[in-house]
Parts: sequence; structure tokens; C-alpha cells
Amino acid sequence: MPAIDLKMGNALAKMMKDILPRVQKEAARARDQLCAMGARIVGVRQLPHAREVKVVCKGKSTNMII
Repeated sequence: MPAIDLKMGNALAKMMKDILPRVQKEAARARDQLCAMGARIVGVRQLPHAREVKVVCKGKSTNMII
């Protein structure tokens, strides 16, 4: 079962790879596109040279550094 979760997490990360960089410039549009996919942004944390975005989709959570 963990292998399936890993595959779903990787697929989710690939789908969002193009959308998440917009969070910095076009947060509302990125949030709307994620909502249309059934996902939501649950947290954004500013790091020294990047921004970490936590996204949940269908009960699966992933962190992306942009």
C-alpha cells in the first residue's frame, strides 16, 4: 500500500509543478486552479531563499519548494 501512496504523491507533485510557481505572483489564480483539481493550499511558509507550499489533494499531502 505505501508504494501506491508514493506513486499518487509523485503524480500529484508532477501535476502541480506548473501551477505552484504562480503562487508568488498570481496566488488567486493558482488557488482556483488547484481547487478545480480538487486540491487546496493549506500552508505557505517563507524560507530564506524560497517559499514552501503545503497542498492537500484527496487526503494526500505534499510539500513543494518554489
